[in-house]
Amino acid sequence: MSIFHDIGAYKTDEIDRMVEFETHDVWNHSIYGYLFLKYMTPLEKYARAIFYHHTPWAGLEELEEDCRGYAGLIHLADRVDIAAHLEQDGPQIESLLSNSRGAFNEGYVKALRRCYRQKILPFLENGGYREANLRRCGGFMPEAAEALEYLKMIVYSIDFRSEHTVTHTVNTVSLALNIARRFGLDEGELEKIYLGALLHDVGKIAIPASILEHPGKLSGEQMAVMRTHVEETRALIQGIVPEDICEIAVRHHEKLDGSGYPRGLTGEELTMPQRIVAVADIVSALSSRRSYKEPFPKEKTLTILAQMSAAQLDPQICAYVSENYDAIMNSTEEGRRRVIGQYQGIMQEFQEISSRLDSRGERKGL
Repeated sequence: MSIFHDIGAYKTDEIDRMVEFETHDVWNHSIYGYLFLKYMTPLEKYARAIFYHHTPWAGLEELEEDCRGYAGLIHLADRVDIAAHLEQDGPQIESLLSNSRGAFNEGYVKALRRCYRQKILPFLENGGYREANLRRCGGFMPEAAEALEYLKMIVYSIDFRSEHTVTHTVNTVSLALNIARRFGLDEGELEKIYLGALLHDVGKIAIPASILEHPGKLSGEQMAVMRTHVEETRALIQGIVPEDICEIAVRHHEKLDGSGYPRGLTGEELTMPQRIVAVADIVSALSSRRSYKEPFPKEKTLTILAQMSAAQLDPQICAYVSENYDAIMNSTEEGRRRVIGQYQGIMQEFQEISSRLDSRGERKGL
């Protein structure tokens, strides 16, 4: 849970101003993180702890014991991390702990002092903690169904950054599966396409919102940054999902004529599942509202698709989409409505909770 405590910052764009939002404006990302965990993840029971992770220990008395403990631990670790970020040689941290006065649980502070005497900061900075955590977990891996829920959680943390992107992944998945069934792919291939399409844009978590939500055509420099999302996707999922699923996800911008990216692959190097997800991604992008455009009408979408099918996209797949466009798009509608409803519900509740904060940002209850 502590890994995801600032997941709300990816929605509020505060992640690019980490020290500022961690020391001044703490509520927006806390509220959104709480709602996101509550409605979009397997971590619902921990959501309240995320809401209160910037609340001093003395202000957590009304919470149930587990929630209070989690919120208090995250609050302490969060404050120490910021202090370490501001000053590496220790005085900031010691000052923080010595002047806490109700901000932190005394038992947690004592435990942290022991860790601090054992030189925990270098251990964190050199990455040694990762191996220690893996050993402590005993190689634990979630069940397949649970792992899928966590994958969806990461995907939606990106899509839910904006109303412009909220349906892109679900549309791409639905379109890809529709096409794959038409071409007779078996259940094993369908599952791989589902996961590859689900994960195809996960690397956008590393792209600044100022680029993702840019209202016009991207500059050359901005486009270069945007294109890195593919290799970011590879870095995030390679070795975690099977290699063929990884390749489906990271090849959705490759083209048959070698004009795509990131590797300029050609048709003979691209499998049918990879070609299907590439077409599904294009159709989803063309037919959806984005920050820089309204949805293209059917005629314009199909015209662009026909132009690309001449050399860049698989002509058989494009022909099928063109001939069955209305039925294919109708099949995505249920998933689109469901995700939009979830997004709108979260944003409405976000506003309701925000309105219950007073002028000093103090809570009036969930």
